[in-house]
Amino acid sequence: MTARLEVLTVPSGDRVLDILPVLQRMLDGDGPALLPVPADDDREIRRLTDALQPGQPIDAGIGLVVATSGTTGTPKGAQLTAGALRAGGDATHRALGGTASWLLALPAHHIAGMQVLLRSVLSGTVPTVVDVSDGFDPAELPTAIAAMPGPRRYASMVPTQLVKCLDRPEALDALASLDAILLGGAATPAPVLRRAR
Repeated sequence: MTARLEVLTVPSGDRVLDILPVLQRMLDGDGPALLPVPADDDREIRRLTDALQPGQPIDAGIGLVVATSGTTGTPKGAQLTAGALRAGGDATHRALGGTASWLLALPAHHIAGMQVLLRSVLSGTVPTVVDVSDGFDPAELPTAIAAMPGPRRYASMVPTQLVKCLDRPEALDALASLDAILLGGAATPAPVLRRAR
């Protein structure tokens, strides 16, 4: 059985919340396979759609096709089933101590940001969004984190974001108030982890 791959235009800032119902349908198995692309970058949209060819048949059960360049720079599509995405979100929540509200401080068309949205859907919550379309600014964290509902609150970051926060006491205080921070996307140098802890 086959389905079709469709483009999911992912806005930046708070407008990203508009795609939560689409992601819910995908997780429920009621929708097409989705190719996330950044809404505000026509060049990147062309690059991804030229390489990954939305509209083409794709195996049924695929929920997302996430672009990854690997080592060649040519986009490839990592095919993820809705079941695998649900299982990954549920496993994350179990490992962290339960469902929670999430802070989205990553581009949502990439897998790490998309996972924040998916985990929010699975938690039945709406993520608090930090707009990173012009880059990550740690000065925005205290206000964003203070606005997150509880009782549990999580964030997902890449190491470069954490490094930017290390010299900003107000950002570190805000991060320390969270129940957990997932850190990934690249190796984190041991000295950075020691300093953060």
